[in-house]
Amino acid sequence: MLPRIALFAFGLAAAVPTAASAQWDSNAYGSSSSTSTPAWQGLFVGAHVGAGFGKAAEQRSSGALAGLGAGYNWQADRVVAGVEADISFSDVAAKSAGDVYRQDWLASIRGRVGMTFGNLLAYGTAGPSFVGTGWRSNNGKKEETVTGWVAGVGAELYLTRAFSVKGEFLHYGLSEENYPTSTGTRSVDPTSNVLRGGVNYRF
Repeated sequence: MLPRIALFAFGLAAAVPTAASAQWDSNAYGSSSSTSTPAWQGLFVGAHVGAGFGKAAEQRSSGALAGLGAGYNWQADRVVAGVEADISFSDVAAKSAGDVYRQDWLASIRGRVGMTFGNLLAYGTAGPSFVGTGWRSNNGKKEETVTGWVAGVGAELYLTRAFSVKGEFLHYGLSEENYPTSTGTRSVDPTSNVLRGGVNYRF
């Protein structure tokens, strides 16, 4: 399922800039004629693809991910603040002799604050995170929803009144959990980093 989601989101992200450039007109900066600052305020939805990497029980984790998000922006001149919720379906995993750790999905609810520089919005973002994890070893298996926090930075490029593309780096700090490893029950404090790109549509 993940490869199909990733291919769909990647195809959407690749197609939007071409379609958006064909639709560019004098209204690209929104309805205001008194400023050259793009209008970011309002509801948006989007799709993203990327890669995750981190560590679990001293083993390196890595894999691909793809997902969806939605949020709302408020704007005061060049300052843009908002809230965003997202979920990514993931095949990020760490493997060692007898042990397999995986992240099946990652979700977050984040605030973000940024400033515009022409058509570019640069921002910081942070909030609580929720990650669906699993562990399998010779001593058993366990699935858990792990809570924690996420923080990062990103940049979003305004293409038209409706479409933008973005890139983000996010760091997830997750709470400690006990897993049945091949050497016995062990407390694991995983970390995860995500690099992703995507496309947003504003209503």
